[in-house]
Amino acid sequence: MTVVTGTQVPALDEAALDEGVASVTSSLRQRLTEADADRVVLLPDAHYPFQPSTGMVTNPAVVGALARRLRASMPDLDVAVAINAARGIDPEAVATYLGYETLAADLDLELQPFSTDESRTQIPGPLTSGTLVTVPSARIGGRVAVAGGLATLSRAAGADPTDPADVFATLDTLAPAGTVVDATYTYAGDPHETRSLLSGTDVGAADLVLARLLGVAIEDAPLLDELRSRYDSAVTVTGLDVDGIAAQLPSGEIPESTDPHPLVRTGYKLYTMVSGDVYPPQMRGGGE
Repeated sequence: MTVVTGTQVPALDEAALDEGVASVTSSLRQRLTEADADRVVLLPDAHYPFQPSTGMVTNPAVVGALARRLRASMPDLDVAVAINAARGIDPEAVATYLGYETLAADLDLELQPFSTDESRTQIPGPLTSGTLVTVPSARIGGRVAVAGGLATLSRAAGADPTDPADVFATLDTLAPAGTVVDATYTYAGDPHETRSLLSGTDVGAADLVLARLLGVAIEDAPLLDELRSRYDSAVTVTGLDVDGIAAQLPSGEIPESTDPHPLVRTGYKLYTMVSGDVYPPQMRGGGE
């Protein structure tokens, strides 16, 4: 039986996030300790400079809380954050916009912005420079039903996140120690302040739980259906009422719409066409 641990924090301030991350990552921290890991690479979903409250990217505050918790357990641990932007987007600009440069400076983290090698001749160096931990956002995708840990990992490695064989080969090659799913904000058609976290030592199991939380029909997604058959439904969730939260989505507060210049809308539409991702929720309104 595979266990995924979750929690819903009372607020999104530093103290609450630190406590929440601590409560869900005991198995992950134990695995890292047992493996005597001296360097961990955190891989958030940072494909584009969206406002984190849209649920479209990982909340950097969760990455910071995870780094602090790992360091508290393993004081000598070297922690890096790998930033992989979508194709054609400058990863350093994304890191700056989302606040990872400030986070890295404040917490003494190594920041590793990188672009995926489109020729796919080799896996990008940051992904193999230490023990990998995925930190995806909780969101539906465009070409993928759930843009969770497996999609974040596959895209960073240059694999096809819609091809189960490619995804599982990447998973086997990179063998992440685990995952922390940032569901502080979710995107399941509309943004929602969900204030939740999920974690476990199995990225695939966490993605199955995330699909439940987002209300995604597993049978309609080949990758998720393959995952379910591999686990034979033996995935247990503790600490979080996943189905209760799913019933509430997407009824949370939606960030105010903007009315950007038509050229901005065109740019975002081009991004979605190239990347296969969903159209940004900020761009709604004005006939969209």
